[in-house]
Amino acid sequence: MDRLNLHTSGGVSVTVPANIDSITTYVLLEQEAWFEKEAEFVISWLRPGMDVIDIGANLGVYSLPMAKRVGERGGRVFAYEPSGTTRSLLEQSCKSNGLDNLAIVAAAMSDGEREGYLSISASGSELNALSQLGATPGEGQEMVRITSLDAEQARHAWAKIDFVKIDAEGEEVNILRGGQDFFTRHSPLVMFEIKSAEGDLNEKVIDCFIGMGYQLFSLLPGSRLLVPHDAGADVESLELNLFAAKPDRQDAMRKQGFLIAMPGQVSIDGNVRRAALNRLRKQKFARSFANVFKEGAPLGQDYLEALAGYAIWRDEQRSLPDRYAALLFSCGTLEALCQTSPSFPRLSTLARVAWEAGKTRLSKWALKLFIAGGKRGSIDINEPFWPACSRYDLLDPKDRKGEWFIASVVEQHERIKGHSSYFAGVTPDLEWLCNSGFASIDMHRRHVLNAALNKRSVTLVPQLFTPSPNHLNAQVWKSLSGQFLSHHSRQN
Repeated sequence: MDRLNLHTSGGVSVTVPANIDSITTYVLLEQEAWFEKEAEFVISWLRPGMDVIDIGANLGVYSLPMAKRVGERGGRVFAYEPSGTTRSLLEQSCKSNGLDNLAIVAAAMSDGEREGYLSISASGSELNALSQLGATPGEGQEMVRITSLDAEQARHAWAKIDFVKIDAEGEEVNILRGGQDFFTRHSPLVMFEIKSAEGDLNEKVIDCFIGMGYQLFSLLPGSRLLVPHDAGADVESLELNLFAAKPDRQDAMRKQGFLIAMPGQVSIDGNVRRAALNRLRKQKFARSFANVFKEGAPLGQDYLEALAGYAIWRDEQRSLPDRYAALLFSCGTLEALCQTSPSFPRLSTLARVAWEAGKTRLSKWALKLFIAGGKRGSIDINEPFWPACSRYDLLDPKDRKGEWFIASVVEQHERIKGHSSYFAGVTPDLEWLCNSGFASIDMHRRHVLNAALNKRSVTLVPQLFTPSPNHLNAQVWKSLSGQFLSHHSRQN
């Protein structure tokens, strides 16, 4: 068996190599979705009937769910994938999902029409890139057709393109240069890669979009909201993509509730403060912390203001600009508090708020500080708080409050310290989490895959072989348990 058909949370199946050394195979087994936060947002924003271009489609983690989403009213997806091997897998996925509206084009995209060579990465098809070599191909290269957006516009006579995804491993600027007529005719939302495989920022592509009259936006994690990106600011460590939109597209998305032009105003009064604490008291986890959530319990004023700001962010009755402003206020207030007077409840809350505000570095700092402090001694829970990981809102710790609190932090740290455990190496905290009884099924998947990749022994828990809404590939796990996973793992 050289191929696997993996179900994903987006409602499509993806054909991938039967090898966890493949990044896509590993990630889809681990997360049942692609690791980029933008993938879910794109599907939620797209509407039936929209037309889409996917440049660098690879195995179809975007193309397939996009085609399913837009196809109901005749929408189409044009997926450009130059690698023959990768394209054959994508074509099989297209057929198995019955996506007649997905056009798979055997070409790379650049600034003009010609033939060239694609360097096939030993690390996986995700990192294949056009070669800069001359006419003679080197080892590990494939001759491919190269085209441009302007050439494809002339070929297909597109009437309207609503969304363009560009993931071209360094070819982004050339793609824009080869699409001058295209971008004059159309006003799509564009999602583009801003970092190379080595993690270097592609400042030239940012400058190109700004020069073309586009404004840049980033996606808030865990939300469906694009917020303005400061082109002069540092890009967060886990940020791989930005969005670009012209004013007309911005206006439409703002009316739909998917984008804001700027933060609004923050106004906190006694009613907001009381509502913030009442919201916390109603959470399922709070039942086991009655002493710190009871009315009249001591609480610093600045910390209360931060909790109130976060409550505004969670209030869907308020305007999005005001909610975002309140989120930033809460994050800034918590950061200042934790710099001078950190506590376990404050660090947990900061980790949660900072992540939702798109401040991944700050969130990781708070999580690491919490974990380090927890390893030095007991956990003092003396103030109201939000769990670092939102999944724990619905988990009542009962008589295991300390372990529950640590588990919420460890799980969130595992989720945000990297895009996937594929890149993480050995993770002893993950092993502790999976033995704690609080770990989610995706943490167990992560634990086993990471162990297999790093040739360590691990127990395969029975849940891995039981289908559930949060575990779609139980049959695949059964088949793999006796193959490549069993080389490094043992079953209960």
